[in-house]
Amino acid sequence: KIHRKIINITSIGGICGNVGQINYTAGKAAIIGVTKAMAKEFGQYNINVNAVMPGIVETPMHHRAREMIGDEMFDHVLQNSVHVRRRGQPEEIAATILFLCSDEASYITGQVIVVDGGIITGGIAASRLVSATRPRASPSITSVCAEAHI
Repeated sequence: KIHRKIINITSIGGICGNVGQINYTAGKAAIIGVTKAMAKEFGQYNINVNAVMPGIVETPMHHRAREMIGDEMFDHVLQNSVHVRRRGQPEEIAATILFLCSDEASYITGQVIVVDGGIITGGIAASRLVSATRPRASPSITSVCAEAHI
């Protein structure tokens, strides 16, 4: 039996929200809903549909955010909201996607796999931290920080 796979990529912004990023949050939340609806609709055709939800991952977007808010603030966010106290690596996200594409994941569908170092399990929400520490930040800084989930 051939199983086909669809893997959507969303973001913790889709469930946590981001300051200054209503559009980004809405888009990422929509991917979650679409993933679940597609899984229900396409399951009869042996198509598994899942999503991967990364947190703060070592990417150019996060490098830009670090430049905008500074090393001290960025490190503060990592220490107070990421339980493993580091950024994720692209290879960790890729490994999750590869697993979901494997035969071992043929019974997994309609799920959102969170790969965020523990951010959404609790603690200081990153967007709240940025708001609390920079209450009068310009919209451009707020937008960049929110886009990067920090």
